[in-house]
Amino acid sequence: MLQELHLARDEAEAARRAAEQAAQSKSRFLAAASHDLRQPLQSLLLFAEVLSAGTLGDRERRTMASIERALGALKMLLDAILDISKLDAGITTVSLHDVSVREMLEHIEAEYAGRAAERRLGFRVVSCDAVVRTDPALFGRILRNLVENALRYTDRGRILVGCRRRGDRLVVQVSDTGIGIADDKQQEIFEEFVQVGNSERDREKGLGLGLAIVRRLSGLLGHPVAVRSILGRGATFTLEVPLVRPAAGAGDAAPVATERADAPDGARTVLIIDDDPIVLTGLVAMMANWGQRTLAATSCNDAVDQMESSGVVPDLILADYRLQAGETGLAAIDRVWGHAGWEVPAILLTGDTAPAVLRSAHARRLRLLHKPILPPELKRAIEETWSQAAE
Repeated sequence: MLQELHLARDEAEAARRAAEQAAQSKSRFLAAASHDLRQPLQSLLLFAEVLSAGTLGDRERRTMASIERALGALKMLLDAILDISKLDAGITTVSLHDVSVREMLEHIEAEYAGRAAERRLGFRVVSCDAVVRTDPALFGRILRNLVENALRYTDRGRILVGCRRRGDRLVVQVSDTGIGIADDKQQEIFEEFVQVGNSERDREKGLGLGLAIVRRLSGLLGHPVAVRSILGRGATFTLEVPLVRPAAGAGDAAPVATERADAPDGARTVLIIDDDPIVLTGLVAMMANWGQRTLAATSCNDAVDQMESSGVVPDLILADYRLQAGETGLAAIDRVWGHAGWEVPAILLTGDTAPAVLRSAHARRLRLLHKPILPPELKRAIEETWSQAAE
């Protein structure tokens, strides 16, 4: 009997080690695969932006609009699949900060007001001067998923994003006048691959992962999420977040958002560092369309060489995380800072999901953007980075 117990214990320990190794392998695979999957999509988004800014006839412009919609749907699907895979692998990390709700909701309004107008929907954000304790990236992801869900299932009427205090918590809510959810479906919608009102399997409405990600992230953060709905009359999703203090005293709030700046006056120089020639070409072309000068480099040494040969210190560094020969964008930024003699404003682009990348970027106070990023989002991030540097 004792021998059987020892044998069972050894088998259980071996199974545990095998499971841990499998989880580690999955994490490494996701970190590598996410970069490789996002990179070609990022190239397509860049070139689509460059083409759409050119002189097009009516037919070509309609075709470009269809291409951009298809790319947007592909980005949404890829983001959802990779997000749920990261949650399954247990590699989604939480980094809590004091976050200004007003600034976060201003970002939401800037991102979605135009899309709502295109669909002839009202879109209103009612903010408040509150600071909450949360992970800014994951909190933002939850809000974006809820607004995306409202946009997908609202054909007429309006969407309202607001907040109200409830004791020591802030309740953030997203309400719509869409198709609504039947009582017996209001918990089922938080399951993976579950959709209501999409019997035609329209992929522009996603895979049914958005609300599953909301539930998983809210559980990870300890922010309860709930839904109230009447079928045919719309739905309201609520998220409870712990309050810290009024935003007026929040001098150390996390820099998840800054006041959006107007387009920079005059051309500035952006140093772009990316070892993928297609992405590099697309970024250079897009910056030219936005009225900016560029220096283009593929490695740490190349970045310094470009600065020396041009005699120019860039106004911004835009670096991919993964470079050739095992180099990283972080190392390239460090080299440029050393050569320039000061910390030039920098943005790190990455398709990696590895937590170490997030920690390294945070330690350098770098803005981190995950590929694929839509051109308007990149433009807004650049303007905000310059605005923050000028403060």
